[in-house]
Amino acid sequence: MGLVFMLFIEACQEARTHDLDRGTEKPERSIIDRDLDSLLINKRMVVMTKNSSTSYYIYKGQPMGFEYDVLKAYATELGLELEVRIVDDMSRMYEMLDSGEGDLIAANFTVTRERAERVSFTDPIFYTRQVLIQNRPKGWEELPQDEIDEILLTEIFELAGKKVHVNPNTSFYTRLYNLSEEMGAMIHVQAVQPEMDTESLIRQVALDSIKYTVADENVAKLNQTYYPDLYIDLPISLPQKIAWATRTNATELTNSINEWMASKGGKAAYKHAYRKYFGSTRSQIRRVGHERSSLKSDLISPYDHLIQQEAERSDFDWRLIAALMYVESNFDPSAVSWAGAFGLMQLMPKTAAQYGVDSTANDQENIMAGLALLSDLRIMWEGKVPDPEERIKFIIASYNVGAGHILDARQIARDLGLDPDVWTENVEDCILLKSKPEWYRAPNVRFGYCRGIEPYEYVRNVISIHAHYSEIYEAGSRNE
Repeated sequence: MGLVFMLFIEACQEARTHDLDRGTEKPERSIIDRDLDSLLINKRMVVMTKNSSTSYYIYKGQPMGFEYDVLKAYATELGLELEVRIVDDMSRMYEMLDSGEGDLIAANFTVTRERAERVSFTDPIFYTRQVLIQNRPKGWEELPQDEIDEILLTEIFELAGKKVHVNPNTSFYTRLYNLSEEMGAMIHVQAVQPEMDTESLIRQVALDSIKYTVADENVAKLNQTYYPDLYIDLPISLPQKIAWATRTNATELTNSINEWMASKGGKAAYKHAYRKYFGSTRSQIRRVGHERSSLKSDLISPYDHLIQQEAERSDFDWRLIAALMYVESNFDPSAVSWAGAFGLMQLMPKTAAQYGVDSTANDQENIMAGLALLSDLRIMWEGKVPDPEERIKFIIASYNVGAGHILDARQIARDLGLDPDVWTENVEDCILLKSKPEWYRAPNVRFGYCRGIEPYEYVRNVISIHAHYSEIYEAGSRNE
């Protein structure tokens, strides 16, 4: 018994060396001095989160999730672009926050005393308890309740001697360690790899790969809808706060979030997201369990194989082509626009004819024609825009509205003293001017009127969706 106890203590000590939440040895930290004013100047806020059913995931090509939806509404209110970074390791989140690679942690993050020494927390977004995750016995629906209770753990003291798998960089580990000391009995806390997330561990319990894990009750309830055999009714903590985390010196950002959450707009956004993800169980089950959910598979669309195949031939990032296709047609091959553009790539009839296709073309032919057009546009812009990241925006804009209008916008940029080789906040602003007579009738503007808001928003949408896809899906082909 003494040997087992010593092994347990050694395992706890080893796990705690990886647990930055407990922070027994605190290295010197360098924290960037950046607050809300810098975000507003750069018009961008970077949130660090996880690919999970409560925080952020991709469903049928669209980013979503409770925390993402609420933060998106906040960012939109402030005129900020919301950039998402998927980070599996909590210690890496802390590092990115300190260095300025990220501005906010939103990952179903529990408020603890140890964490409050490392970050600043917003007001709670909700309260939850930690609960034990275990499987009901096979055929439990037909068993008497007292027989089920004999098999399940229904009291905290029954955790003594049991092995519970948790991530060592979570508050679950800390709680189990403290609970073991409170009980005066051993709980065998099995530390998993730091990149192993809670929902992966819940899935392992559901599949009988492990016996027990711990999760926040809100996450447990969502996952119980996918795995109805789970038993989640044993709380191991009092209600705890779930909040977002900012740098300790980002006081204005923290206050701004709190004020917005308490405002009419913030409350409305919160309620809408809460109903969407926690109030409509059937809808959430359908989304999370769908073959095109990033929580279920790595499939963005039914056309991934064709997109990858043709994108590889044309030397394009397939995720960029998938993003463009999502914005163009929402992956609907029968889509037809008001202007007559058709198919997955929404080619105009005149343009499609130049590449040998029409509305009777099959999906692969439509994709091939769209990529042929993109390839030609890339050749055209290679000698004009030196920076590759900016150049791709000119290519995408030209795909949407035609290269002529973009050339006009560059000329307007020159006339206004802006940079004709930079799309963002330069040429994109000038394309908006092409809807005004004093600009589209100017002598050096050759291609006339353009409803500039369309390419302006189009490029932003494609680039944004591409960024989401790049965070979750691999760059290389998965179908070789």
